[in-house]
Amino acid sequence: MATEKEIELIVKSLSKIYRMPSTQAVNRTNTGICAIMRYLYDADSPVTAGQISDFMNVSTARVAVLLKKMVAKELIIKNVAPYDARVSIVCLSEKGRQVSERLQNEFCEQIGKLIDKMGMEKLLDFINIAEEVGKELSAPKIDF
Repeated sequence: MATEKEIELIVKSLSKIYRMPSTQAVNRTNTGICAIMRYLYDADSPVTAGQISDFMNVSTARVAVLLKKMVAKELIIKNVAPYDARVSIVCLSEKGRQVSERLQNEFCEQIGKLIDKMGMEKLLDFINIAEEVGKELSAPKIDF
């Protein structure tokens, strides 16, 4: 049975490579919402919509759409910044915190099962190879 320490190591290692799988397809609403919830849960304090946009590498307009849906689902509390009415300050609601904790627990359970099935050595080898590949690949440089 995978230990909590092993699970934590794999989750942290995967997040370095993939910035968590949930952030890869933010064009799907549920995936984008999960990515924002994870970010807010880890931040553990209010953040701006701009910070979320920067973290997810998507437009502020896309984040605004997701935040509106999250407010409707009562997952977040969104306020206007006292220093600038154009800035939105966001934090998880109690319901959002509970959902985030449940999602985190389910994800850790999945990682634990993966460790049990594949073994730590194999997973760490995979992570090292993925990091090497990531270092060698870069986005194409296009001059317009």
